[in-house]
Amino acid sequence: MRPKPNAAAKELRSLLSTLSVIRILNYVSETPIRSAAIGEQLRSNGTPINGPSLNRTLLRLHRRGLIKAKNSSWLLTPAGRKALKLASSGLKHLARLKRS
Repeated sequence: MRPKPNAAAKELRSLLSTLSVIRILNYVSETPIRSAAIGEQLRSNGTPINGPSLNRTLLRLHRRGLIKAKNSSWLLTPAGRKALKLASSGLKHLARLKRS
């Protein structure tokens, strides 16, 4: 049974949101980074996101303990590093499956 168009659109938005979170965790893992710089990097890599949406996402990641704020910048926590590692290995696994 094929999903309804609305269900498919919802799934696509969810997937894109998840990929954005992985990108954010990756940016934060490299060096402490400000919200505006995260937004610029996302937009320069083809992920359209506005300021309020980015701030909600950052606050959600903060509440989940994946990032923390320090001196107006965001840093990855040990839990965030673990989540990023799991996401990275999952994406690599998917890429290997696609090549098979």
